[in-house]
Amino acid sequence: MQYSDDLFQLTKSLTKSEKRYFKMQAALQKGEKDYLLLFEEMDALVNKEDGDSKYDEVKLRTRLKGKVGSNQFHVLKNYLLGLIMKSLRSLSEKNDYEEQITTLLSDARILEQKGVYDLSFKKLESLKALCLKYEKYTFVIEACSMEATLLARTAINEAEEKLGALKNAIDRFSNLLFNINSYNDLKHRVLALYRQENRARNEATKAKLDAMLEEELMQNENLPATFHSKVAFYHSWALASLMQSELEKAKHYYKCLLEIWAGYPHFKEAHPSLYIIYSSNYLVCCHAVQDYAPFEELLNELKSLPVHTVYEEAEAFQNIYFLEQLQFMNSIMLSPLLSVASKAKTLSNEIEVGLKRHGNKVVKSRELSLLHNTVVMFFALGDFNEVLHWVTKIHQALAGSDQRKEIQLFAKLIQLVIYMEKGEHLYIDTAFKSFEYHLRKEDKMHDFEGRVTFYLKLIATKKQDKKTALQDFKEELSQFSAQKLPGYEEICIWVESKIKNVSFLEVMRERSRAF
Repeated sequence: MQYSDDLFQLTKSLTKSEKRYFKMQAALQKGEKDYLLLFEEMDALVNKEDGDSKYDEVKLRTRLKGKVGSNQFHVLKNYLLGLIMKSLRSLSEKNDYEEQITTLLSDARILEQKGVYDLSFKKLESLKALCLKYEKYTFVIEACSMEATLLARTAINEAEEKLGALKNAIDRFSNLLFNINSYNDLKHRVLALYRQENRARNEATKAKLDAMLEEELMQNENLPATFHSKVAFYHSWALASLMQSELEKAKHYYKCLLEIWAGYPHFKEAHPSLYIIYSSNYLVCCHAVQDYAPFEELLNELKSLPVHTVYEEAEAFQNIYFLEQLQFMNSIMLSPLLSVASKAKTLSNEIEVGLKRHGNKVVKSRELSLLHNTVVMFFALGDFNEVLHWVTKIHQALAGSDQRKEIQLFAKLIQLVIYMEKGEHLYIDTAFKSFEYHLRKEDKMHDFEGRVTFYLKLIATKKQDKKTALQDFKEELSQFSAQKLPGYEEICIWVESKIKNVSFLEVMRERSRAF
């Protein structure tokens, strides 16, 4: 018999705070609470230690046998589902200012229709205060218009003066709304160009970007009049700086953006995911210019931010652990090998658990970045078994997909290097043939990947003196330096480590000191 798993899926989606709130609500009810027993068993099923939880109603009914009535089990499931939804609505209204705005507006309308005008006025005042706090000026204007209607009905003697004040307020808030919309429009245009071109490499793209930057809105930092306008202003400048390859400028503008957020803590509390994304962008710029001083303090703040939904949890996970990886890769330049090896294992285990837990809520590009960085991390530490483990995860993540072909090629290249390092002669011939077939199919035999494969095969088959082959390999790699391809830096460092007969990590540290 096929059983519905709707309740199971809903329970699976609940955060710890949502479960806690539901149990608090349940505690307020009197009488039998069979539904709470069902909830606890369902939650236990969700939280199985192996993490591979699946719905099994037969097992669930067996566990609850004698505790709840079995004849109306489906009724109990539906009842529990309804209670959870009611609890979620209540919690959402309590925590979500947009829900509160909707409720206050609805209350004011109902009270007006019932003729309870004084209470309707009070609801409108509360509505305006909340909307002003969060810059929801559309609703402020609507509240002012409703207030004007009420005044015209109830306060004939005072109407003229108060209606004039309301008109002025509507004009003022309309201007603020126009200010926000203008800056958001500009930000969206810059963002669209950034996503389309990434860098201003040709004259047409440069001309488009220059035209946007010369607009009056971008020329005066005093023109943005609200939190949202200021965020859009500095975000636009940060994106433009990235397109112009001016990383120090981009870092400066992202720092300005975070300083704006610092002045509006209620926005940080209401929109933690957005703050995490902007903070992540700032720290990525810091990483690009080798400035790791802000990492620890800001990362600790991001870890302490309360998140409200499973999507916010996933957003926090994928950004925070990506930044942790950047910080870790810098730390291995200075720390003893034993301590960084232990930290790498802990970090990778947490990432593996997080990817499994959050599943498709993690953006594919960020999942691949986490996998790629983990491969590089263990490659640098010389832990080849872990490298192969995470290379396999890249293959699994991209199985049957044409996305991010450069990452697929990177994984195959690193796999070849590891087979050579481990002396896996049983696998290496097959791996070479498979990869060469793939490169011919993609017409890449003369590209970076093809030339790397050529030299790896030359070294593996000992058809040329190893030292000579490595020197030729190093020289040929230099022609690809401007392309910034995944795996290029790792292959260059690996080749240099073989020429100097030192570890990969030692070459990384030498380069870091030189930088």
